[in-house]
Amino acid sequence: MILGCKAFAHRGLWAPDGAPENSIAAFRAAAVAGCGIELDVQLSSDNVPIVFHDPALDRMTTESGPVWFHTAEELCALTLAGTDEAIPTLAAVLAALPAGTPVLIELKASPGEPGDYLRALDMALFGAKAELAVMSFLRPLNLAAHAAMGTRTRGALIAPPGTLSSTPMPDRIGLAGDGTAPDYFAVWHSEASAARTHLGADIPLAAWTVDSTEALAGAKAAGASIIFEHLDPALVLAAVSS
Repeated sequence: MILGCKAFAHRGLWAPDGAPENSIAAFRAAAVAGCGIELDVQLSSDNVPIVFHDPALDRMTTESGPVWFHTAEELCALTLAGTDEAIPTLAAVLAALPAGTPVLIELKASPGEPGDYLRALDMALFGAKAELAVMSFLRPLNLAAHAAMGTRTRGALIAPPGTLSSTPMPDRIGLAGDGTAPDYFAVWHSEASAARTHLGADIPLAAWTVDSTEALAGAKAAGASIIFEHLDPALVLAAVSS
């Protein structure tokens, strides 16, 4: 089970003054530090899985507008946050990582049919030497993953507090899991303890985005794998191994 790895660098091991988020440099740094990685995927206009978080290019590049308005070739020509690192395809990221690197792939929204999206993703994953799991906040994508990628590890991301009004966390977990048969759930770190109480001891759990020692301690106490950001990876690895 991929969550046997207890520490995943959120969008890679990135920093404002270093490697940019969701870049090959950030992912390699995480692997060198002994961590798994978490990354974001969406489709280009020509149905190539691209590693990029935002729906629009504005924050991370000198271009603007939706990612899916551009081809993979156009996107991969853009550099990230004023560095020499370019937007990568998912295939390029997986090829750049050491064999066996644990990778959590968050599926972001893209136009078109979820089934077509998942088939394009599965083709990009074919032959990858990394240990892989896919997950999404979006139930249609989790359902499509269940239908198209039933043999892969699949997770369900649970919307954080406030995004579904006053819906209790157990109800959010129930909605995310219904019909999707996830292998694990991932929750906002402040809800890790409540999620563990609801799920019981045996269902794998991940907590995101852990960015303080207090959040790290709480997620660890809940027996969750840690999706972390802006923490020393050695600190995270020491915490989860003790």
